[in-house]
Amino acid sequence: MRLIGASQSETEVLELADPPIFYRKSWAVVAVVKWVRNVLLRYPGILYDPVHSATFVGVSEKDFFSKPIQDLFISAKYSELFMPPEGRWWKSKLQSIAYSIMNKKEKELPLRMAFPMAWERVKKTTIEKAKCVFSGEAPAEWVCYILRQPTMIKYSLSYKPDTRPTVMDEARVSFEAVRTSNDFDDKLVDPLGREMISGIRKRPKPTEHDIAD
Repeated sequence: MRLIGASQSETEVLELADPPIFYRKSWAVVAVVKWVRNVLLRYPGILYDPVHSATFVGVSEKDFFSKPIQDLFISAKYSELFMPPEGRWWKSKLQSIAYSIMNKKEKELPLRMAFPMAWERVKKTTIEKAKCVFSGEAPAEWVCYILRQPTMIKYSLSYKPDTRPTVMDEARVSFEAVRTSNDFDDKLVDPLGREMISGIRKRPKPTEHDIAD
């Protein structure tokens, strides 16, 4: 955990992510490498890739990579073992840093709504929010597993493509992926979601009037 660069609180969460069994005061190197690559870096929930990081704080991926926002979140960036070229950010540190610029009223709101609001208040500049790939609503709440774009929970289905630890974020597929992607597998949706698939494929995208209502 020290080599990974985890804080005490992050270590406690990591210990719930099925790390290799500690044996005789050492870990097998291969087992540790597999866990870091195939669990810690693969599944969102403890570390976030760019699109999950941006969506978590309510902004578009493009604006998340802008210099002012990257400067703010620089200490949240993971920079230890096997860091991928596209980057990873500690979820807990993103949240802590985002809270640091919020006032009391903003802290009462969901983070994805509060951070853009706080940023625009502090920096006196607008910010592009994360938009749902299906409805265009902003800020979106989740990331579509297939399309790798933000989505609203109400416009997505629970998806079971893997056996990720329960401490990691749930995989969900957007209605847009159900409607348009050849990668969507209805066998990976629960029975309730399966009953909705036919209707989703026939459903038109919401209009601005629908969203306003």
